[in-house]
Amino acid sequence: MGAGVPRVALDVTPLLGVRTGVGIFVRDLLDALSLAGGAEIVGFAVTWRGQRDLRAMLPPGVSVPRHRPRVMPARIVHAGWERVDLPDLSWWTGRVDVVHGTNYVVPPAKHSARVVSVHDCTMFRFPELCTRATLASAALLRKAALAGVWFQVPTRFVGEEVSQFLGVEPDRVKVVPYALPRPVGMPSSEEPGARLFRESGGTIPSREDAFGGRSAPLPEVLSGYLGKEVRRYVLALGTVEPRKDYPTLVDAFGAMAGGEPDTALVIAGPKGWGQGAFDQAWDRSPARKRIAYLGAVDEHTKQELLNRATVLAYPSLYEGFGFPPLEAMAAGVPVLATMAGSVPEVVGDAAELVPPKDASALADALARLLDAGVEGARLRERLVAAGRERLACYSWERTAAGFLQLYRDAWADTGGLR
Repeated sequence: MGAGVPRVALDVTPLLGVRTGVGIFVRDLLDALSLAGGAEIVGFAVTWRGQRDLRAMLPPGVSVPRHRPRVMPARIVHAGWERVDLPDLSWWTGRVDVVHGTNYVVPPAKHSARVVSVHDCTMFRFPELCTRATLASAALLRKAALAGVWFQVPTRFVGEEVSQFLGVEPDRVKVVPYALPRPVGMPSSEEPGARLFRESGGTIPSREDAFGGRSAPLPEVLSGYLGKEVRRYVLALGTVEPRKDYPTLVDAFGAMAGGEPDTALVIAGPKGWGQGAFDQAWDRSPARKRIAYLGAVDEHTKQELLNRATVLAYPSLYEGFGFPPLEAMAAGVPVLATMAGSVPEVVGDAAELVPPKDASALADALARLLDAGVEGARLRERLVAAGRERLACYSWERTAAGFLQLYRDAWADTGGLR
């Protein structure tokens, strides 16, 4: 890279293991930064076992630290960072201009500007919904705030929370929205969004066939879970954790399922520490035989589930951004979500919104969206059209530009860019 181009060490640890929303964000951000140029990106991972897999996960143009092999056992390293500013990241990466912690934690780097991504403030607003590991990141964020670290947030809502809970000056909190996750097989040079919706339009008309009396085939992954009488389904995507509030969704589905005997509820996402409450709700549901929990699915299966879903339900108690509604909009699927956290800011008028934790309101909204009459058809058509327009607000090209500007601002703040 030439003069005036920062060398950025970016934490790619979320790429390892089962990828949650943060892992998908890191994957697509790396692709976008690699295409955009404007920075030399070095990927590092805070892990012992995953180091050998790191290089294969990075796109062209993103390098790994030259100062390897040196292991980074996460538990030990995080404990050191919480108590003292050691070990310094340069021990692994050499000198860099900017360090970007992509998942709430930014390593100490004495001679570098530092940026940390805060995807939401659950650990401050709803600590009872958090794991011990998530709560531990709160102390590191407080320490980062006192050290003058720059904070990146995906929405204005989260930015206001960062200022409120951490006392960070607003001019050090930068809103850089995320964009629609890129489906598997899509070239990294191709921007998903409205274009994806148009190109996939020919694959999803069977959704309305289910309302017109013709039986549409369900995805093969569902064949062992649901009976032949099921022709359509409500889909929910995400880890089974308390914040996603799947028990309320199960209760809402059970309350309206008697009037929709051909409809199922399908939930796909890794098991989490909310599994017990979810299982209890499932066991007591009058519609439990029409509920399918698939666990974690690969991205090809997720896309197939989206393409054939009738409605996407997003019943969260709190979100900092949320990818599933955008993914559903790209697949031409109407979205039902809660007015939780940043969700209204992200979806705009392209989703049916109900209060969080309100099973009755959720059931009523599901019934409206599944209605086979004229009113139901109009509601679905309006939401699908609005979703297509909403996607135009989100672009990885725009996101990459926002991060590059943030890196330059942070670097200049240390005197590195004149």
